[in-house]
Amino acid sequence: MYTINDLLDLSKTIAAPLFEGKTYPWEVLADISDYIIALGSTLPEEEYEKRGENVWIARNAEVFPSAYIGAPCIIDHGAQVRHCAFIRGSAIVGKNAVVGNSTELKNVVLFDSVQTPHYNYVGDSILGYKAHMGAGSITSNVKSDKTLVVIKNGDELIETGRKKVGAILGDCVEIGCNSVLNPGTVLGRRASVYPTSCVRGVVPEDGSEFEVELPGLNVRVTEIKDHRISKMTVTKLAPPVSEEEEEENEHEMKFPWDSKDKDKDSDEDSKDAKDSKDSKEAKSKEAKETKTSKESKETSKK
Repeated sequence: MYTINDLLDLSKTIAAPLFEGKTYPWEVLADISDYIIALGSTLPEEEYEKRGENVWIARNAEVFPSAYIGAPCIIDHGAQVRHCAFIRGSAIVGKNAVVGNSTELKNVVLFDSVQTPHYNYVGDSILGYKAHMGAGSITSNVKSDKTLVVIKNGDELIETGRKKVGAILGDCVEIGCNSVLNPGTVLGRRASVYPTSCVRGVVPEDGSEFEVELPGLNVRVTEIKDHRISKMTVTKLAPPVSEEEEEENEHEMKFPWDSKDKDKDSDEDSKDAKDSKDSKEAKSKEAKETKTSKESKETSKK
């Protein structure tokens, strides 16, 4: 379901030898940079122009003047790198692939005919043959808690041993606009992701089952027929807590020792009140005794 053979047609990339001897696609991420440098030095000069150190661009590729190409990098035949594209390095751009306006690439392999045409971020990822990322869709490659990325498929967990793993897109995957692929997301061949989705885990081939998070909802699609969702489960999520509510909750927080302190304070208050009452009664009694004594003396004088 998520091995190299399950997901990728290796005849559709100049990087096929990079995957040899490996089982899972993410295993190649650590070797992309060295592979580019080794392969680049063997590319024929009549077909590839070397620009600076460790950057090779096919002579029939189109690279716009405002694009930035960082080393090491190979841009293959017929590829197009458009205005303001930012290739940070360790990137292989396949034949006839498109890297669009303001798209950023880092430590990636784009197979032939991949499209990342508008405002995409693709980092530490592998995109299979004819995979397409809609405008604004990104691969998130680092977990918020900075722990190592784990591939999750239901109850099955596969350790990657890497802090940075973006997404693995099988051949002909479609990603809708403004979607986020969380670290370690794997999408099988021809899987589809709806626009504005937040995807994690493994999506099997043809997108027969996947899970997305929408505002206030968790949606798990369990069956697709004729390119339409036929079965799914929807779970309502607890609404997010605002900063004001958090502050209110913080002031209202109760701890075990609060009741003890209150009981102690209550006991002390009761004791103080009793002492005060006793003191008043004693003073009143003393005043009465004094008055009686005076009256007695006055009577004896008469």
